Amino acid sequence: MAKVNLRADTIVVSAKSLEVETEMALGSLNSILSMAKLTLDEETKSLYLKGKEFAARCYAEEERARDRLISQIANAYALGCKLFEMSSAERNMLYATHGLAAPAENQNKWLPVIRMYFGRFDADKLINYPVIGKYPKFIRNPSHDKNASVLAYLDRYDVEADKAADFIRDFNETDSNDKAYPKGLVGIRKAERDINNPSVEMRKIKRADDLKRKAKTLPEKPIGSLTSDTLVVVYGLNVGGKFRILGELSAAMSMALKAVEATNTCPPEEEKQPPLTIVEGEPTPAEVTLKGAA
Repeated sequence: MAKVNLRADTIVVSAKSLEVETEMALGSLNSILSMAKLTLDEETKSLYLKGKEFAARCYAEEERARDRLISQIANAYALGCKLFEMSSAERNMLYATHGLAAPAENQNKWLPVIRMYFGRFDADKLINYPVIGKYPKFIRNPSHDKNASVLAYLDRYDVEADKAADFIRDFNETDSNDKAYPKGLVGIRKAERDINNPSVEMRKIKRADDLKRKAKTLPEKPIGSLTSDTLVVVYGLNVGGKFRILGELSAAMSMALKAVEATNTCPPEEEKQPPLTIVEGEPTPAEVTLKGAA
């Protein structure tokens, strides 16, 4: 595709870039035709190249739109920073004029900001709000709710409002598995989501750590309190080379029996009798046995 500058005010497709795009497309087409042993007349080629020119223009327009969105989200962040300098009463009143409720304690505080910024008023419809009276109905744009997480991420890392747009454009981070996040807005949304909703693996690790800390607070279980005269499976902590028993696991008995069965130990050897010494002239053991039987 034609090379474009990643700034909304300068993203253009120049005649030169279109010429390069055309040359590249024509070269690729000729290579394919040559390998396939096909030929196309000039009119067909011309129609094909018009499609490549249109694709280049579309690509540039998509880049322009994407960069404009980044600029607008940065503006929304700057607006939010100013709103959070206001008292909560004033801010909540402003939200109310837009038909927006103040966020609950466990909600993203940037959600009303993003809704207020990207929504619009419908002057033909009036709503009678409590306390503040009649106002034009405010129409939200739900497609931008997801960008509240972008503002939350910027806030989390104390990004300055005038540097927010460049921060989003230059975003280049990796997740807990050292896998790169996507670039730009998509990557920031995913990074913020991972922070708030850790992966299953991360939750397992955190839970294990929490339980280990809890185990250190549990009292030691005396040996005399364990089930007697049977195989006992215990769990505990190794503290300074000393094992502190915290409890027994009756549910793990079958696993313990299998472990015992799989243990490779030799049975104790039977006590061996010393070899008999036969003195010349004395009866052999067989003769003694026979005479004793007689």
